[in-house]
Amino acid sequence: MPEVAIEARSLTKRYASHTAVEGLSFSIYRGEIFGLLGPNGAGKTSTVKMLAGITWPTEGTGAIFGHPIESLEASRYHGYSPERPYLYEFLTAEEILRFYYDVERLPASQRAVVVDELLAIVGLEGARRQRVRTFSKGMVHRLGIAQALIGDPPILFLDEPGTGLDPIGRIEVRNLLVSLKKRGKTLFMNSNILADVELVCDRVGILNKGRLMALKTLEEVRARASAVEVTGTGLTPRAIHAVARAVPGARVQASEGGIRIHGCPADQVPGAVAALVAAKVRIRSVEPLHPSLEDLFFELVHESGD
Repeated sequence: MPEVAIEARSLTKRYASHTAVEGLSFSIYRGEIFGLLGPNGAGKTSTVKMLAGITWPTEGTGAIFGHPIESLEASRYHGYSPERPYLYEFLTAEEILRFYYDVERLPASQRAVVVDELLAIVGLEGARRQRVRTFSKGMVHRLGIAQALIGDPPILFLDEPGTGLDPIGRIEVRNLLVSLKKRGKTLFMNSNILADVELVCDRVGILNKGRLMALKTLEEVRARASAVEVTGTGLTPRAIHAVARAVPGARVQASEGGIRIHGCPADQVPGAVAALVAAKVRIRSVEPLHPSLEDLFFELVHESGD
């Protein structure tokens, strides 16, 4: 079995009368990129801050490589990059990393080597003596990740790493995340940019109103979000109800000239077609649709009533 890097056990966070996160339980394995998705206000940032030991849970707990998330031992295993890294804008990239290296009380004899390595990892060697106030948002995000990598932690918590970036900045950050995984890092990222998550993550969790609605690999997401479009004549309400009975759990939706059957795995398509034929539908075409993470996200949020 893969080694568990991050574990949440009934994790709950309440602020006065508001419950931001309720009863989260999951495990993240060493070496994977995990994406936590959800609408604004779903509880993503609260979850990351609890796991990173920045705030404490109201109930439940978690562990980092077996160490309680509130402990000093757990903090030694991870770095954290917030949604908007707060870096001294009048310092250069090199000065920022030297400063945080000293804060960590690491060996001074290795500082220059480590700073050079970090700038190379995040692709900022050419901007090492450039003041942060002149950086693009993408460069600031990459420098924030470099700061989180000081001490070479095996786990990185990244809060909305693609927020506010232009397409080039998003590509740069995406490529950086993939390169960090190749270096053996475990990445836990929050995001509401579904296309980016689909490109880099091994597994995703979908959070809504503080509750975990799904926890799946990308392959499972595509199977869950599978859909087929049927066109033909005689697609009456009776025929649509027949399909819904033939494919339990599927969502049947009218489309232009036909119907779309969401949540219909390939092995259930023949049953759906047979139900339509039995309902006197004259079928012209049956076409599988290419599902996406966005399809599943909207389907689950729609089912929750949002």
